[in-house]
Amino acid sequence: MRLFLLIPTAIAAVFWLLGSDYYLSGDRHAHPAHDLLQPGGQFGHLIGYVGTAILMTNFLYYIRKRVRWWPLPGSVAAWLDFHVFVGLTGSSLVLFHSAFLVNNTVATTSLFCLAMLAVTGIIGRYVHGQTPADLAAWRAAANLLSSELRRALPPAEWAAVQQFAEELGRTIRPARSPAQAAMTLLSGPVEALRLEYRIRVQARHWPAHQRPIRQWLKLQTLITRGERRVLAYRRILPEWRRIHRALALLMVLTMLVHVAVITWIGYV
Repeated sequence: MRLFLLIPTAIAAVFWLLGSDYYLSGDRHAHPAHDLLQPGGQFGHLIGYVGTAILMTNFLYYIRKRVRWWPLPGSVAAWLDFHVFVGLTGSSLVLFHSAFLVNNTVATTSLFCLAMLAVTGIIGRYVHGQTPADLAAWRAAANLLSSELRRALPPAEWAAVQQFAEELGRTIRPARSPAQAAMTLLSGPVEALRLEYRIRVQARHWPAHQRPIRQWLKLQTLITRGERRVLAYRRILPEWRRIHRALALLMVLTMLVHVAVITWIGYV
């Protein structure tokens, strides 16, 4: 598991282990940890502010993408990982700040937006990871292998291998709508297993050259799937960005209202 997922998970696990008796209590007001762990308690209040401050650093990623001169080190990809990390870490802290209570309309709305923002962010990061960065290398390797197989196999067998590759390619359907694009990207691992199984079964027909044929067929499917995933990513990205940004804006607005209410009125 990547570090940006491991740390927020560990923080949430530790907080839950330490406070689960209070969070699951039927009468929290009578619990000895109530003054400490309630949203307005010493610890609850502290992690609320810390979580909010961490969440605000999320916007550094958007600045990094748009500002050419950037004083801090790190590529855009590294800042994307940072974006996910602080998003999940801040969300975990804010969740425990709320003590899993939904008795305040503004706070509940802010928490709901934050939860949806975290979910869409995780989905977006997964989708981003499904877009290949090695298409050129795959094409070069496939061309080299095809030259070797063309020399090693009789023309009829090589033609049969190519025909099977074309059949596999036709089973990888293009995405013609944002919904189909989302399914293309989310179903990537399942589709990879399906294609791998078909390649293994079919390659047994050429036992003398089974391994290089399997490698070539796998490269062909990787290239086709990669091209389709790039197109799917480009199709779904504008819709996803609109949703994610709208949720981020709504979360910030409700969070500011929440902070203003507890500063001037107090916890209700």
